[in-house]
Amino acid sequence: MIVIYVLTIFICLILPLVLTIINIINLFKKRRIKENLVDILIFSFGIPLTILLYFISGFQDFNQRLSLGGGELGLHAPIASWSMPTVITICIIGIISFSLIRIKKLKLSPILLVSTMSGILI
Repeated sequence: MIVIYVLTIFICLILPLVLTIINIINLFKKRRIKENLVDILIFSFGIPLTILLYFISGFQDFNQRLSLGGGELGLHAPIASWSMPTVITICIIGIISFSLIRIKKLKLSPILLVSTMSGILI
């Protein structure tokens, strides 16, 4: 049971902190630390942890009333549940755009490069 707690703490707290520190170091160094591995780890752990946090938080839509005074913290969802398909589509476009730029780099045509950059910025 202790192993599960340690693994959870590592995945939820220590790994994001280490990846953030490596990213900050990579900003200033000319020879970067395992750049591809860091990107893969960020996407493979960051996206599932974000989804898990969203569902664990127990957010309620704005059309539902929050109950106060029960000892629990009621929060409205930052994104309405009926808008989730749009948000997920935009996230998928961003991930595909980032992957294209990361894999192909400067081998893309200029118009495709600008389109993928726009996909990341969205």
